[in-house]
Amino acid sequence: MKRSVLQKFIVLLVLAFAWVRVTALTVVVAPPTGDSLSSEDAGLLWHILESETSRVLADDGRYTLVNRGAWNKLQMLLGRGPLIWDEQTKARLRNQKEVALLLESNLERLAGGQFQASLALLDTQTGEPMPGTTVSDNSRGMEEMQNMLPKLVSRCFASAHGMRMTAILPPVVTAPECLEIAPKVLQEMLSDRLLKRGVRLAVQWDVEKAFQANSLDISQSLLPEQYQLMAQQLHTGYLVMPQLAACSLRQEEIAGGPLQRELVGSISVSCKVVDQNGRVLALPSCEREYPFHSMAMRGMVHTVGWGDRQFCEFMVSRVLDEIVPGILKELK
Repeated sequence: MKRSVLQKFIVLLVLAFAWVRVTALTVVVAPPTGDSLSSEDAGLLWHILESETSRVLADDGRYTLVNRGAWNKLQMLLGRGPLIWDEQTKARLRNQKEVALLLESNLERLAGGQFQASLALLDTQTGEPMPGTTVSDNSRGMEEMQNMLPKLVSRCFASAHGMRMTAILPPVVTAPECLEIAPKVLQEMLSDRLLKRGVRLAVQWDVEKAFQANSLDISQSLLPEQYQLMAQQLHTGYLVMPQLAACSLRQEEIAGGPLQRELVGSISVSCKVVDQNGRVLALPSCEREYPFHSMAMRGMVHTVGWGDRQFCEFMVSRVLDEIVPGILKELK
């Protein structure tokens, strides 16, 4: 009996350490920019930034520093030259799973031997600095600059600790007949809507790992006691749990004149918003039907060449117009 208890304890301990690796937000330190810096100075300051970031994050389970190999992989996605956060760049970065946050720095040598340093912690999904993490200061020389950087790094991450992330859980499908593509479309479009409104989202890969680590069925709704567990382990302030009660296409016969058929799309979506304590804050929902042939005849929509995905995207987009404002109202 004692051996069985000890074995269970060891398994739980191993899972706990594995969990830290899964859920911690990954951070990479980008090489400092600054036209007035020599390559030697830039290399030295990059090393200081990495060392100090490693020290600051050593005792913080919410972040883990990844090595320069991850930065090299990001460079392959971004391309050489100035970093421009356009929609194409964001789309490329959204698909990578190695780096969640990017510590960006600009270090310039000013007239009179002075230096200026600016740091920011950027969300790789949006290219936007996390609120409050942009810090800057001036120094009177290189030695003072080296001594100043650790303080700036600490200030940067101290501000980041106040951020409350949101995790979008995989959509639960309760409809007996639902377009196969519907859950993926709903999750992608909901994520995109929230990101564009400045909501910081947990990495979807981490959410999926959280379900696996806790032996939860990703296709089923969570029990009330599991809300708080997931929020704590994902380090999020909020959970958004979409549910698809309908998303289908059907042909209906309509009377009058020659026999005709109407293509009707049906969709019903709800999104439960829960805080980190498991308290349900909101449950916005929307249910709609779309007679696509009639709408096309009236010039309201052009469905020629559409497949399941296009019909699904149309319906999901319309219901999200109704639901997203109710979600955003609760995310603070």
